[in-house]
Amino acid sequence: MPMAYNRYLKDLYSMMERRYAPDSEDMTTTQWLERNTLLKGRPFTVSRYPYQRYMLDDDHRNTVVIKPSQTGISEIYQRGAMAFLTRNRNVKLIYAYPNDDMRKHNSQTRVNPMVETNPVFNLDTGGEKPVRSISLIQIGSSFMYMTGGKTGDATSIDADAVYLDELDLHDQAIAGLFSSRLQNSDHKIKKSFSTPTYTEFGVDAMFNISDQHYFDVRCDSCNHWQFPVFTPEYVHIPNLPDIESLMEIDQVLIDSYNLGIEESYVCCARCRAPLDLGREDNRAWVAKWPSRKGLRGFKINPFSTSTRPVKDLIQELIEYKSKDFIRGFKNSVLGEAEDSSTARMSEADIRICMSSGTGHEVKPPRKDIYAWVGIDIGHTCHVVVGYAYTLNKPEIVRATTAPLEKLMETIKEIDEQYVVVGGMVDRHPESQVAANVRDLTHGRILPCEYRGTKEINLVKAVDGTVLHCQADRTTLLDEVSKAVRLHRLSISGYGPHQSELISHLRNMVRVEEPETPAVWKKLDVADHFFHAIGFMLSAIKLRKLQDMSSPNQQTAIGIAGAGNTEFAEGLLGKKIKDRNSLWNQNYLGF
Repeated sequence: MPMAYNRYLKDLYSMMERRYAPDSEDMTTTQWLERNTLLKGRPFTVSRYPYQRYMLDDDHRNTVVIKPSQTGISEIYQRGAMAFLTRNRNVKLIYAYPNDDMRKHNSQTRVNPMVETNPVFNLDTGGEKPVRSISLIQIGSSFMYMTGGKTGDATSIDADAVYLDELDLHDQAIAGLFSSRLQNSDHKIKKSFSTPTYTEFGVDAMFNISDQHYFDVRCDSCNHWQFPVFTPEYVHIPNLPDIESLMEIDQVLIDSYNLGIEESYVCCARCRAPLDLGREDNRAWVAKWPSRKGLRGFKINPFSTSTRPVKDLIQELIEYKSKDFIRGFKNSVLGEAEDSSTARMSEADIRICMSSGTGHEVKPPRKDIYAWVGIDIGHTCHVVVGYAYTLNKPEIVRATTAPLEKLMETIKEIDEQYVVVGGMVDRHPESQVAANVRDLTHGRILPCEYRGTKEINLVKAVDGTVLHCQADRTTLLDEVSKAVRLHRLSISGYGPHQSELISHLRNMVRVEEPETPAVWKKLDVADHFFHAIGFMLSAIKLRKLQDMSSPNQQTAIGIAGAGNTEFAEGLLGKKIKDRNSLWNQNYLGF
């Protein structure tokens, strides 16, 4: 009987494939995968994407990859992870996705089918059925834990290797914890890879401190080596006018100049000859900083392969422009990080605001001007105190922190030193603490929660007493960004917290996606001073809004709404002793 019909011989052959897969110490990961695994029923190969070979075979323990979407990086690292588990006994690998949805999707559509269709990944487990689920895969005596990026995942599993897929979508604090899982391993392998989002964040920040490998190409005409990018220097488009950036191209420009999009190509920056991007013999990974040994960095872009012609990129650019989502084109198509003053505050703007103050020195509190307070509550509370008549020129004169158990003591101290007439404190997650602050200040510092789309809304009890307020989160934080970008905000009195302030203000980014409301998104775990300043400015805004809505109160609270300094000086000249009464009767009694 032919062997194809002899199921006993087939079973024996299958067992031999699993147990005696071609392998040797000098066989690279790529060679092993090409020899032993299939992709869509055909032998796996990196010939379509030659940059993958060096990345798979590189043995550096700490690697970061910055990439566009759909470049096969997740595929090769998932496959490489399986090779590591198969070729090494008794090892554990954590493959971390940003969330459970991505873990489930990749497990069901990629990882488990890869394991099931390749006999080499089904090592003999002593007659017992190997463990296979969406969160755990056993290969022989080794295990891969697929996680959804939760804190418990990063603190409960010891591992020999950690792979962080789509790093920029992870909670960055949790992503950092995964490194601690490698402490007791001899391997200590960590690979982080992602489509970038914003500059100086996530994968972009890591790549910037790496040795920075670029997949260069050699020009066949003049032998010039280069890393071509999507700019006029490297892209030839017939009839293209003199423009600074290819991002300016739209349908109007194409029609007006009759651009030869179909005839466009990637060219040499030196001689303008077409570059052959599809060969492997004229390409090489070149490190910009070879002396940096601690972190291996790889950067690829659409021109790292010949599969993305210029005409396709231009068509995608036009489509992203039609959705008003240029950042998506830069991130996903070009593999470039985005940054702008409207999306994220620059350190330069923040330092300009700080330069107008007195730096570390805390000014002596003044009794001739009203003060405002903003508080972000946590295990460590962040407090800012500022002077202002309007939102046009607020001045932060004190920025400090206090342990949660010392917060009330800190508020009492501030209230005794400054003429505090208003403020806000975040209502969640410590709602009772926020209520205590309100009661301590007789309602001058109100609890505030992010809820709804109304700019500011007061929530009252049946008897009319104001309990707390609600604010639109995006609008509230927009005020902070605007004050910094326009250099309206003066920041001083921060003591030892200068770097912390800058970090907190930089750790938030305004995300605008097509057909969805804009939202401020936290890039890192620490953003507390950002919110504290937002609460302070919103307290001033609330006062102004009430000025505008209640003419009868303009004489009582015009100090903030109309800049009525004469009224302020008059009241203070009489040495007002009961600010709580002034506030409750004339501000919260409407």
